[in-house]
Amino acid sequence: MRQRWFLSGRRERGNALVELALTLPLLLMLTLGAIELGRGLNTYLALVNASREGARWWSTHPSDWNGALARVRTEAARAGVTNPTVERSPASGTPAVGTSVTVRVRHNHPLGFGAVTGVTVLPMRAETTMVVLYR
Repeated sequence: MRQRWFLSGRRERGNALVELALTLPLLLMLTLGAIELGRGLNTYLALVNASREGARWWSTHPSDWNGALARVRTEAARAGVTNPTVERSPASGTPAVGTSVTVRVRHNHPLGFGAVTGVTVLPMRAETTMVVLYR
């Protein structure tokens, strides 16, 4: 009886290593996916804040689009987003009091683990609309 117990334990010695080899890739993919999700969310929130900051500035200073553009770029740079694409509506001129102004910010977020999935870039866009309060 004693000898049989010794042999059964000996046959199961490599089970832990096999289980680790089977589960480690899955756990690694889940961990890396969570990290990538956090990075993407951080970038998206930076774009939302940048568009909001630009729209707020432009709605209170309707003749100063360059100031709004500078605010958008400064806010986006805080999260490491360099050179985002910024669009405005209306596209030209000075908006009148009571009209809406819209600031759109676009950025192609590079995915760190895109080689695994085949998707290397995730396009992101944020848009904010506000009403011009005064001149």
